[in-house]
Amino acid sequence: MRSTHWYRPLAAAMMAAVLLLPGTVSAARPQPTGSITHTINSAACASYGVQGTVSWSGGRVDSVTVELGENNGFGSLSAVYDTRVRPVATARRGSVAYSFSGVAMPNTPPANVALVAKFLLGGNQVGTVALTPLGSCTLPDLTVSAIAFTAPSNFPSPHSYTVTVRNDGAAPANISGVGVQGYYSTTTGAWPTNQPACGTSFNTNLAPLAAGATINIAVGCSTAPGTGDLFLNVKVDNSGNFVVESDETNNVGSTPVCSFTAGTSGCIVLTNVAITDSAGTPTTYTLSGRMTFTPTCANGVGTCSYAYPNIVITGSGTFSVSGSQTASGTWTVPAQPNDRPNPSPYQFTNGGAASTCALADIRQITANIPLVASGTGDTGGQVLSIRQDTVGTTSRVRADFSTGPLPTGTFQNPFNNLAGVTIRC
Repeated sequence: MRSTHWYRPLAAAMMAAVLLLPGTVSAARPQPTGSITHTINSAACASYGVQGTVSWSGGRVDSVTVELGENNGFGSLSAVYDTRVRPVATARRGSVAYSFSGVAMPNTPPANVALVAKFLLGGNQVGTVALTPLGSCTLPDLTVSAIAFTAPSNFPSPHSYTVTVRNDGAAPANISGVGVQGYYSTTTGAWPTNQPACGTSFNTNLAPLAAGATINIAVGCSTAPGTGDLFLNVKVDNSGNFVVESDETNNVGSTPVCSFTAGTSGCIVLTNVAITDSAGTPTTYTLSGRMTFTPTCANGVGTCSYAYPNIVITGSGTFSVSGSQTASGTWTVPAQPNDRPNPSPYQFTNGGAASTCALADIRQITANIPLVASGTGDTGGQVLSIRQDTVGTTSRVRADFSTGPLPTGTFQNPFNNLAGVTIRC
């Protein structure tokens, strides 16, 4: 008679087959152990590397899968950058080496996004290991540290300029072929605008710019600032962020600009120049704007004369006042003969002798700037004198305002301080 327990051998065989199906693990869940190391193998943080060995025990496995991606904060990956599978012999215990190299990142993740290596044994996730955030890698950081209106003698004058580029980052910057581009603007830092101011590129055979190092590049330019333009704003690495940097927002530098004709006229830019009186309750005027002046020749040399009506000063700008009163408005230099006081300190000297403006070590320009407050129409102001001493300590901005009802008195900044003042001639 046939046994009534014929199904028992068949059931046992089916259970064994299930346990040995590829991609499965035994009921005892394997636990990964082992050391994990990782390296950044691209200075630009555009790729990542991780390598190590994972070991396990407590269950049968037939493969080890390692995924590299971003941690979503819940123990799994929100983005997977690469997956590697390592087949292994079925065993209760084992180990396998893994390695990722040149794993491309679709975008450089922010510094606070950690990467994790996710381990799957036999298709089942058994653990993740956090890796150092990408922000730990070192990158260059290109900035414009200075802009000077100087250039080789064969460049157009007077609008050519030289840009000083500095690497403020912690890694060398490959600047070969990197461009710089200027724009004129009414405001500092605005880039781009609708008023291009020329550009150029570094040579393609340059050595990387070391961290903390600077390099100069001359830009030939014959384009003058437009009406109302007060600044030349220049950006380095201006074409598509060719250099991956630790800060992509600080590539623009600015310098004040004004138009003049070399050998004939000069110009002055005032940018938030603060002058204060010495009263018990100090009053401060803050001035901005532009002036042009002529002539710039050496007084008494040849046909050059500063006698009336040869000196002509024009210009306009804005002001604000705080302290004893609060007001803001505009100023405009009147037409001759009221553009300056008479007599007027207007001089260019070098070593105490008469000089052209371009060669002078001391320049002094004095003009009348009547003030008109917005809204109230209150008036004020009068004489503004700017003295630039390039060899001594007598540089100063001084105003003798004698008309009210806006605050009157003598207002000045400290000696040897021309912050916010640009003179070109």
